[in-house]
Amino acid sequence: MRPLADIADIAGPPEGDAEVAAAARRRFANGVAHNLPVQLTTFIGRNAEISEVRALLAGSRLVTLTGEGGVGKTRLALQAAATVLTEFAGGVWMVDLAPLTDDALVPLALAGVLGVSDERGPSTTAKVTGFIGDRRMLVVLDNCEHLLDACALLAEELLRACPAVVVLATSREPIGAAGEATWRVPSLSVNGEAVELFADRAQRAHAGFAISEANGAAVAEICRRLDGIPLAIELAAARLRAFSPAEIAAGLHDRFRLLTGGSRTAVRRQQTLRASVDWSHALLTETERVLFRRLAVFAGGFDLGAAEVVGSGNGLDQHQVLEQLAELVDKSLVAADESQAQEATRYALPETIRQYAAEKLAEAGEADTVRTLHRDYYAAVGSELARPAGDRRRQIRHVEDNIDNLRGAFQWSLELSDRETALRLASLLWPIWRDRNRMREGLAWLESALGGEPRCMAAIAPDVRVRALVDVVTLAAETSAAPRMAQAEEAVALARQLGDHALLGRALLAAGFAASNGGDDSEPYITEAAVLARQAGSAEMLAAAGYLARDGLPYIAEATALARQAGNAGTLAEMLRWQAFAALDSQDLVAARSAAEEAVALAERADRQLTSLRCRTLLGTTLILQGEFGQARSLLSGVISEAESEQLQVWKMHGLANLGWALAFMGEPAEARVLGEASIAIADDLGMILHAISGYTCLAHAAMASGDADALREVNEAAWQRSSFRSQLWPGYHINTAVADLAAGDFQAAREQADQAMAVAVELGLKYALMSGLLVSAAVAAAAGDVGRAHDDAYHALTIGRNIESQSGVIGALECLGALPHEPEEQHKATRLLGAADAHRQVIGYRRFSLSQPGYDRAVADLRTSLGDDEFEKAWDVGAALTLDEAVNYAVRGRGERNRPAVGWLSLTPTERDVARLVADGLANKDIAARLFVSPRTVQTHLTHVYGKLGITSRVQLAQQAARHS
Repeated sequence: MRPLADIADIAGPPEGDAEVAAAARRRFANGVAHNLPVQLTTFIGRNAEISEVRALLAGSRLVTLTGEGGVGKTRLALQAAATVLTEFAGGVWMVDLAPLTDDALVPLALAGVLGVSDERGPSTTAKVTGFIGDRRMLVVLDNCEHLLDACALLAEELLRACPAVVVLATSREPIGAAGEATWRVPSLSVNGEAVELFADRAQRAHAGFAISEANGAAVAEICRRLDGIPLAIELAAARLRAFSPAEIAAGLHDRFRLLTGGSRTAVRRQQTLRASVDWSHALLTETERVLFRRLAVFAGGFDLGAAEVVGSGNGLDQHQVLEQLAELVDKSLVAADESQAQEATRYALPETIRQYAAEKLAEAGEADTVRTLHRDYYAAVGSELARPAGDRRRQIRHVEDNIDNLRGAFQWSLELSDRETALRLASLLWPIWRDRNRMREGLAWLESALGGEPRCMAAIAPDVRVRALVDVVTLAAETSAAPRMAQAEEAVALARQLGDHALLGRALLAAGFAASNGGDDSEPYITEAAVLARQAGSAEMLAAAGYLARDGLPYIAEATALARQAGNAGTLAEMLRWQAFAALDSQDLVAARSAAEEAVALAERADRQLTSLRCRTLLGTTLILQGEFGQARSLLSGVISEAESEQLQVWKMHGLANLGWALAFMGEPAEARVLGEASIAIADDLGMILHAISGYTCLAHAAMASGDADALREVNEAAWQRSSFRSQLWPGYHINTAVADLAAGDFQAAREQADQAMAVAVELGLKYALMSGLLVSAAVAAAAGDVGRAHDDAYHALTIGRNIESQSGVIGALECLGALPHEPEEQHKATRLLGAADAHRQVIGYRRFSLSQPGYDRAVADLRTSLGDDEFEKAWDVGAALTLDEAVNYAVRGRGERNRPAVGWLSLTPTERDVARLVADGLANKDIAARLFVSPRTVQTHLTHVYGKLGITSRVQLAQQAARHS
């Protein structure tokens, strides 16, 4: 049988639908994903036991390995799981429950292993079961004995909701779930496997050791007296550094006699294991014992700095800790992890040993003092996040490495009724809650600490309470929990009493956030916050107000100006991020790209990783819209890789969708579809319903690229169900529907959808959407035989594309113009336009969508037939030699048989000028329609054309131009 270390190191390709954000590194064996740890020691024997466990797993969906501590339940479970990897295509995932002390954290621990965020949506268990679905998956729940009820509930939910999942648990007793099959793990055979294990571990403790005639009897006696319990044997073998096998055997005999007065209700194996640990403890020096018992307060591991602070004092100097810790590691009472993934060596006590040490700590009367030292140390660790300077990534990583210790510190504060410290700690971890997909846990901390008795809460410092209230209100809004307006109002009132304008600003913004989520008027809070931000010169507060306000662009512009004046690169990068976001939201691509590129450069200079990641995502989106597909592909691939390594699921979600979008434009629809579906899966997992629209946009373009009109319609309708409440997304829905209708030959329906898309785009000032709507409108007009309108719409799209510097939009407009039916004298021009468009498609890697390929092929064939091969090739080559700007200028030169210019006031038709003058007179669309004896929809269509020709987006701007030309 191959050791687990060998199995786990077999590399295989990742499975596309498995998303893992566990503390352990993700691995693959035989193509199956898992997080089983690589074992650093040889697995000895247990062949029969592994076969038994495998048989149980084949016949039962819930198997619990029971037995006393140290008997090898965990190691056997891991080895058995490794041997069945190929039977679970959905992966094999281990969850170590030993560090947890709260039942509520059990589903969160499984969610963390699977990469399921606790930010939004239904309960964690529901999200986990939703994520697993029908996947064939093995979940290993390790060390369940102290969380039996929670483990039973989770196991039953998994079995009930996920038909292909299998649960393997380890516990000192059955977990008590329905359908559970239990199996007691036996000790190693005393005369065979136990001796082999001792020999293997002895060689590690004492180089060159071998079982011989001289020591064989003593080794056999050790294994017999320890009843073949693996942990006890390993501890005994470690003593070979100081004692001979005969001395160890004698020591064990003495220690067994010491246990005869112990509890008669304890089973013999528990007594044997305790004898082994008692004996190991007795061999420690006094200073080693002091440090050993104090290390019991650590959960989930610790580093040397923590051990020096928490473990020293009252008999142990700080400078002694390093030496004593090394001795404890040598004696196998403390495990050391020196993997390269860690900046410094981390240490941990095996759970059985930690529990023993905790008993010794209580017996010494030091528990309260040491736990308070531990709490204070980790409160200081949390405070690292409040420092404006420093390596942010290192700070975040350090805090996350110690999240179990921070949980313990928080819980101890509550046990001491020290709610002020608990609230301080919860607020200090705000960056962890907000940026690391832990919002629901942060909300639980804050709610727990804020829920004390009134007399306890009255003693809390007002500023601490305000910050905690602001945080709980904001996290509730972020996770779609019920709005906390009462707490928001309390925070505002307390902040006013304190006279702290910065704190009041935060409270007002939180209240505005809560009000908007609850459907109430948020503007009064936001307006006052903006006033305070100006008084304090706070760019961050102004930008936050801009994010929440109905018309936030002025706030964001003002915030950016303040940041420039302050000269702080990191702050300015954040403000430019908001500016890029606002510009992209209105589809001002030139402004968005400028702001995003500057923001990326500043964020990199200031080492603001998260800001850089966000800005690169925005820049990638902008590049796609501008037709810079290769650059976008490279940029977004980096975003995805970094987001995955840093466990930033939100940005991985956006990166996948946008990269898929780019691939659809580049002619890789199958790959695009995979990425779009992966992005939607993450959005669903996070409960971020609206954000799934990015993935659906990717799928829609993949459908168009592959020529699947039915898939386009299906995807488009699914997206509409999630996003119909947001008007900015309406043009995309109408455009996609128009494309599907056009492919089905329903010109009337396609015309209605295209007109709606353009009307909404004009109303909202969405330039890229208007350009796209005009191109679709031109295609519909051409298909319906309305060549004049097709020309007008394509020219208007060309003008917008040039203004927003969208190469793909310009190419699409040139191609549309060239593919229209032409008089003989215009056929050379049409061919040149097609040649130019084709050449620039190749330059930027822009592949024509399959849905539009047949019409294009017919147009090219018709021109070739009319001109003849030689003339056609000459004209095509002339066009292909043009730069994109030259091609645009050539296209608009002498436009149309009436020789009207392509843009500007003189490009308007008489009817369009009439509409413009009536708008200037203040008439609404229905009144203009009555004057001109047309429908309001026709008026809106005329306005769409007028806006495109004049390069404007509002009735106010149109009235101004009409006044100048009246």
